[in-house]
Amino acid sequence: MKKILGILGLLLALSSCENDATLAPECVKAEYLKASDSPCDGPDKILVLKGEQNIYDLFPGTNWSDSLIITTTVPEQFRQAGQVLYFKPEKAASKLCQTVYMAYPEVRMRDVSTTACR
Repeated sequence: MKKILGILGLLLALSSCENDATLAPECVKAEYLKASDSPCDGPDKILVLKGEQNIYDLFPGTNWSDSLIITTTVPEQFRQAGQVLYFKPEKAASKLCQTVYMAYPEVRMRDVSTTACR
């Protein structure tokens, strides 16, 4: 009986946690990958897990790959490989990469959190 009550308590606790299904409309869920190794990108690489449309809407007409990896400046306390982040994206001035003569879209992160958008 104690095991059943323990399991029910755990399920109740988990159900009260933030749920990805309730991701705020302007929010993006991403995973920190690593510091960027390219001279043309921003300082950090992240993989967008949910809320891709919020990124697409900032840069209409831009062709993106199937997996949305973007570069941005991630606050230092969140720079751990595998760290899941939630943030509100903002368009920043695009960077011109002199190496390949291409402009790269730059995304600024607002209200970064590990639990949900604020």
